Amino acid sequence: MRTLLIVMACLTTCTAFSQIQCSNDSTGLIPLVELGAGYYMGHQGGLFPGGNNTIPLAHKKKGIGISKALKPLDTLGNVNYEEGKIIFLGLGASLASNAFNAYIDSVKIYDFEGMNNCLDVKGLFFGGKDLDQMIDFENNSYWESVNDKMISRGDTYEQVQVIWVLQQSFEDTTAEFNVYYDSVINKFVTLMQVLKDTFPNLKQVFLSGVHYMGYMDPLHFRYDAFVEPHGYWGNIVIKELIAKQIMGDPALRYTGPHPNAAWISWGPNFWADGKNPRAYDGLTWHCDQFRDDETGGGFHLEDSVNSLGFEAQMLKSFFSFDAVTTIWHQDGPLWALCPEDTLRQSNIPTKTNSLLIYPNPSIGDIVIKNTIDMVGEIHIKIANEMGVMVWEDVQSVQHSNYITLQLDLPNGMYFIQIQNANQNWTQSLVIQD
Repeated sequence: MRTLLIVMACLTTCTAFSQIQCSNDSTGLIPLVELGAGYYMGHQGGLFPGGNNTIPLAHKKKGIGISKALKPLDTLGNVNYEEGKIIFLGLGASLASNAFNAYIDSVKIYDFEGMNNCLDVKGLFFGGKDLDQMIDFENNSYWESVNDKMISRGDTYEQVQVIWVLQQSFEDTTAEFNVYYDSVINKFVTLMQVLKDTFPNLKQVFLSGVHYMGYMDPLHFRYDAFVEPHGYWGNIVIKELIAKQIMGDPALRYTGPHPNAAWISWGPNFWADGKNPRAYDGLTWHCDQFRDDETGGGFHLEDSVNSLGFEAQMLKSFFSFDAVTTIWHQDGPLWALCPEDTLRQSNIPTKTNSLLIYPNPSIGDIVIKNTIDMVGEIHIKIANEMGVMVWEDVQSVQHSNYITLQLDLPNGMYFIQIQNANQNWTQSLVIQD
């Protein structure tokens, strides 16, 4: 790892920035998805109440019902299949921006293939603005920025119906978990109310916590707010926020007249204990996946397939396949009246070639066929639905549009990526005995 050294103009001394802490490659903390029925500081594990990682059936059914009731809205909030849209908004600071914009880029590459034509995915991020500033009623700089961007894009608050949030508090730097928890959970409750008040037709909010923060440069200006266990604590707060709504907290009521919040649930869960593989899906975070410059030192991920690309794929996989989100994220009969491609902002040309994988579902032996010849060194990568790479190979192909693979993978949803020197294709695969 190179040493990051910034030499500043000085007379007798200079200031050096330390490199990121690659030796802090684990904390011993157990990811919530593995903690299950166990406890951390009096708080049970799992993503949902009871130590479960599966959304409670009643909450899931409510979410599905809300998804099915969504309609494209015009700028005044009226149902309009010709000119309306369902705005799916990403909110937060730089960590949220990096992940969500990488997800948007990933769906643009394939010209939004398979997605709902009524859906308009937008990011409205403000670097350096944290959870506290999103609920600051005296300093409205975050929401002024959001307003300016919405006006410039021709969007209105009435059209926003789904939001994804990743956010952390810069002010809560305490080393006492209970103090941290009491403060931050109240801030998130307030944020849910602010979002509902700001976006009158908001129906669903999905939340993700930060990824592993153990590698942070001690001289990073956000070190005290993010360094582990603060990243881990932030994920516990999100779990308990969702539990509050599920258990009927009136501050988070989303039904009936004048609801206080939208329906809320988890987005993808990014936290794993550094280099220790998460048993749930094998997710790890290694030091070389993080930027080691002054601004991003151990905090921001590298802009690469194996770093930000992980989070982008986890976002794409979650919204494409989750039972609640797939209804509005993917194309289907509910969106038959939406004019094709009218809301897309991509300048990427429509894809003229694609992969065919058969049989699909498969027990593991598959044939991959492309509509054009694949020539030269072909890189094959397979990721699970959480975006974690589980298999890869390089094959030399001479003017063939067929590749045969024999895979030994557990049952589940996967994504196969095929790359050569000039092109890149991706297709989904279901392994099912």
